[in-house]
Amino acid sequence: MVGADARPFAGHAAAALHQQPPRCPLPLPLPLPLPDGQVLVPAEVTTDAGLQAVMTGHYDVSSGVFSPFQFVARDTSGRLSFGDPKFAALPDGTILMWLWAFVNATEETVAAHLCASTDNGRSWSAPRPTPIVAQASALLTIDDARVIVAGNVRTPPEGIRLWQSPDAGQHWDEASPIQMWDARSHRMLGAPIGERAQAARDPSDGKLWESLPGFTFGSPDLVPAEEGVSLLTYYVMNEGFAEVRACRFVVD
Repeated sequence: MVGADARPFAGHAAAALHQQPPRCPLPLPLPLPLPDGQVLVPAEVTTDAGLQAVMTGHYDVSSGVFSPFQFVARDTSGRLSFGDPKFAALPDGTILMWLWAFVNATEETVAAHLCASTDNGRSWSAPRPTPIVAQASALLTIDDARVIVAGNVRTPPEGIRLWQSPDAGQHWDEASPIQMWDARSHRMLGAPIGERAQAARDPSDGKLWESLPGFTFGSPDLVPAEEGVSLLTYYVMNEGFAEVRACRFVVD
């Protein structure tokens, strides 16, 4: 496995707290039930500066009360926006959060970011870039430290790709992803990618929000099935209709 950055997650910093749940113009991403009975809730928000940012808070089921929300991913330099947060919990209690990142000025998708919490989401490491460039993605824990991510890629060969990390997100097999859904052949491949157009440009760069209605595949999600088996769900457009499809697979 080759990784762009082998440094451990660090830098858990105090964050500004917001007493009320934020107003979210987009649907809330999936929350994460915690061992203590609370629920970790992510929220994608627009800041006063017009950037997309991610906050988290806790919901106490017994009292029906939200804790203060805090910013987890917010670029104070104004360059990047973050969104589509996805959680994965490791057996040691660490929680990973995967983030889609794009350049605010140009809407160009850049390396996805990852941050971590070791205290049930009450503090987080600063988001750091991964070697993977993908849009909406899903994250899943396979075993003690191995995690996989399925992400939308809109540069050739377009489709939904699968990567894995053997060490909780420190390194990724970005050089040899698996092409799951293949947009060109319009079928599930589940095979390693061959030659890639490294210099190709994502056609949605510069017009990300405008391009969304024209996407013909996406919204990957990952859930565990039976022992050793994972389930990928996603949508594809077929003859003008959106179909929800699923694929069961095993990661070697």
